[in-house]
Amino acid sequence: MKKITLSSCLTKLIVTIIVVMGFIWVFSALFPRAYSVLETKALGIDEDSVETIKAKVDSILKSTKNDSVEWRQVKDFEYAVKLEQDGNCYLVGANVNGIPMKMTLDTGASTMSISIIEYKFLKKQKLLSDSTVQVSECTIANGDTTKCFMIKIAQVSIGDTSVKNVDCVVMENPDAPLLLGMNVLNGLGSVSINYKRKLLILR
Repeated sequence: MKKITLSSCLTKLIVTIIVVMGFIWVFSALFPRAYSVLETKALGIDEDSVETIKAKVDSILKSTKNDSVEWRQVKDFEYAVKLEQDGNCYLVGANVNGIPMKMTLDTGASTMSISIIEYKFLKKQKLLSDSTVQVSECTIANGDTTKCFMIKIAQVSIGDTSVKNVDCVVMENPDAPLLLGMNVLNGLGSVSINYKRKLLILR
């Protein structure tokens, strides 16, 4: 009977891992579309959501690249960040764990919030830890309650100022607006809005 040693088992295991990794690499190179579908299914994200994420992120990146995050130092202790008016709302460019997003200033919201689309994108990019997710219930503007998730964002940056370890609500509705709530604004220091010049002043 052939004697099986520990070293031979380890050698076979290493060879098997190398073969599997090589196959995955070749498959992803030859069939990128199929690999992307398999990857998203493994993450629990359906293909339609992936396309929505790509379209939404492309839009965010395009708008951010133009002028939504323009800022300048006014004084040694003061910065002005450009705002974009959208009806009665004002949008500001922010970086959420390094990802640019255009968010609505909402002084009536106690906590920052994003939609399930942004959450899945951040999770797919491995910018969120599953351990930070807590299931909760949120009250929306009309007084109704809806299912939501409470997570921790490592860092939210606006201009040259950052807030770390930020509580953030994830709304299950993919069309939910991105709201920059008071927990972020308070963390930025003294904040005021120049509506005439459309500027967010950070002191």
